[in-house]
Formats: sequence, C-alpha cells, structure tokens
Amino acid sequence: MCCAQEYTRCSYKYFVHGKGIATSQCYDKDGRWGKAKAYDRTGKEIYSRELRTVGGHSYVEFSYYDRSGAVKTARWSSAPDGGIQWYRSYTEFSEDGKIVNETKDSYDDGPGTF
Repeated sequence: MCCAQEYTRCSYKYFVHGKGIATSQCYDKDGRWGKAKAYDRTGKEIYSRELRTVGGHSYVEFSYYDRSGAVKTARWSSAPDGGIQWYRSYTEFSEDGKIVNETKDSYDDGPGTF
C-alpha cells in the first residue's frame, strides 16, 4: 500500500453492555485494503494487523470472552499474491488485554502446525 488510506467501511465488536470497542475491522471504500485492531478496556490498542482482499489475502478472525466481550484470541493469515508464501499467527489474550501466548508460522520457517 503506497499511500495513506481512508478506512470508511468498518465493523465493530463491543465489550459487554456496550462499554467501548473491543475490536474493529475497517476497509477502504472499495473493500480492498484495511486494518484490524483490538483494544483493552481502557481503549488502548493491544493488537493491529493489515488486511487485504487483493494480491492474495490478509485477514484476522477474533474470538471473545463470553463474560466481558474482551478479545480472547486473534488468528491472522496472510498469503501475498495467493502464491506459495504464507504467514499466520495465533495470539491469545488475558481478559485484561495482555498477550499471554503467541504462535507464529510461515513459509519461511518451513512446515508447521498450530
């Protein structure tokens, strides 16, 4: 992405009882480029990844704590140009927004599993 983007197409997940944004996934007006972010209860950004639906893919799947709505896990996948290169990570968070575990796997590191 060469230039600053305006991300106008957003979806949000909120903490229980609507007390702040837990995660956001926003794309540009064409739905091609974007950013995924997660926040703790104070509104501090705790996770961020680039998103894209062109030149391969890059996406994030979040899961949440039932009790609070806080982000529990973030599963990221990226395959530039849809070719043989691929990257992925799995990040686990405590309910207060701290990273407690992170696993990374990529084409560069050889075959692996989660």
